[in-house]
Amino acid sequence: MEIFKSYKGGDKVAFEGYTYITKNKGKNYFTWKCSTKNKTNCAGILRTSILKTDPTVTTEHNHSANQSEVNVMKAVSKMKLMAKTSCTNPVEIYAQ
Repeated sequence: MEIFKSYKGGDKVAFEGYTYITKNKGKNYFTWKCSTKNKTNCAGILRTSILKTDPTVTTEHNHSANQSEVNVMKAVSKMKLMAKTSCTNPVEIYAQ
C-alpha cells in the first residue's frame, strides 16, 4: 500500500493495482472508495486503520486492476511535489 497526493491535493491510496480516495474517516479507521467510482460506477471499498495501515478490501471492484495507471499517477504526484519544493528546472524534474 502506498499513499500519495491526488491531483486535487488530497490523499490517494494505491493498493494491489487499484487507487482509492477518502470516503469517510471513522473513530478508528479510514474508508476509501475506488477513485474511478464516478467513471465506472465501481463499488470498490478499502478500509485502513486510522494510521493508514493494515489495508483490507471490503467491497470488490467491477473492473480489472491497472498497475500502469497507478504508476503514472504516482509519478505525476512525485513531479508536482518536486516542482513545489525545489528549485529544479521542470525539464530536469521530467527527466528524472
